[in-house]
Amino acid sequence: MTAEVAIVNKHAIALAADSAVTVGRERVWKYANKLFSAGPSNDIGIMIYNSGDFLGIPWETIVKEHRRHCGVKEFATVADFADDFLSFVKSDKFSEPNAQRVSFLLILMQLFQLVKRGMKYSTRTEFYAALPHATTTWITELSVQTAVFQIDKVQFSRNYRTLIRQLAETVFERKPKREMVDGLVDLSHEYLCRSAESEFSTGVVFAGYGRSELLPSIIHKIFDGKDLNVTRIWTKKEWDYNKMKPGDDGGRVIPFAQSDMFFLFMEGISNQYLRFLRESIKKTLRNKSKELVDAFVTDPHQKGVENTKQDSDNAIILDEFFKEFQRYRQEVLVSPTVNTITSLPKEEMASMAVAMVELTALRRKVDSSIESVGGPVDVVVISKGDGLIWMNRKHYFDIDKNADFIIRKEIGRGATP
Repeated sequence: MTAEVAIVNKHAIALAADSAVTVGRERVWKYANKLFSAGPSNDIGIMIYNSGDFLGIPWETIVKEHRRHCGVKEFATVADFADDFLSFVKSDKFSEPNAQRVSFLLILMQLFQLVKRGMKYSTRTEFYAALPHATTTWITELSVQTAVFQIDKVQFSRNYRTLIRQLAETVFERKPKREMVDGLVDLSHEYLCRSAESEFSTGVVFAGYGRSELLPSIIHKIFDGKDLNVTRIWTKKEWDYNKMKPGDDGGRVIPFAQSDMFFLFMEGISNQYLRFLRESIKKTLRNKSKELVDAFVTDPHQKGVENTKQDSDNAIILDEFFKEFQRYRQEVLVSPTVNTITSLPKEEMASMAVAMVELTALRRKVDSSIESVGGPVDVVVISKGDGLIWMNRKHYFDIDKNADFIIRKEIGRGATP
């Protein structure tokens, strides 16, 4: 895992990323590169989180190959740069049949595990009854979502049916019937056609200024598998200050990957505690209502009606409480912080970005056996006037002992040594 953050206002963007990468379940290396420059011709930074490779190719290699591919080309907008990067990733340069097949199977393995989690069975007969029901339920829920990717169903079935049957036997620990495999093939196809994010995905953040942009822009993309001439890439969110209305273009703290400490900093309470608080109040209201109904209502039918009414009233009370609680947090905590960030100078933006990442690293150090966030924090500040400036950048080598490194890079960009 990782912790990354963008601090942005109308003047600049500060990007910060930790260096920890988790290998397996017990080992963590703390010198991974997750923050990159798009190159000297473009004032754009790229941040990577979650999976460290795409079809077995490290993202660092992909980013730097794209940089070489672009050369001195300038892009008018960050969106144009992101589109070019996507086309590069979709190209045949990154097409290895076995790696592509594995990328889809990993997604389907997680899907089947989710399906199994909602099933209850201990015997083969119970399994034969539970799986078709679960499959139909999932397909029905997916059908209301818009299909984002067009995957040929006949080709998908021809390429994946046997693999899906084998995967189902492994995950469900039962051998499905032929018609059950048909249902799982349908479910797998529907799932892959939607922007459903798996734990094997990669988040890629493009941030900075295009040549024609006077204000900053951030684009957050998800990359999650590639096969059958389809690369599963979609936009998760965009923040384009060039298109924002007055009043919407204030300061922002935008976390990526592990975001619990960022939320705690901004709102004074974590999402985990909010969920606990909501469930606790809901349980308390339900118990109190039940006591009152049991004490004053004797007719069984009327008791059921009253319990239903109480549940409805309690839901309204709960929603009103949390709306008021959110309004309070917004006025007392969030708005003052946003107002400060709106006018924050570049140096302070960089310091704040580092502090946010280090706060998450400290939390992971004391609350987890694995320090999934840590190591040196790489930081860049990007502004229209100065371009991309590294405020802190780790090297695995001593730059003073490798003067030829700079020369080689200049020659690679077509400069005279």
